[in-house]
Amino acid sequence: MKKYFIGINLICIFFVGSVFSIGEGAFTTLHVS
Repeated sequence: MKKYFIGINLICIFFVGSVFSIGEGAFTTLHVS
């Protein structure tokens, strides 16, 4: 059960991180142009 919970946490962290990276990239693109 603990392994399952850790897996969920890693997926959440990865998802949030990728969304943040995409947002940051879009913001940088808008800012440059």
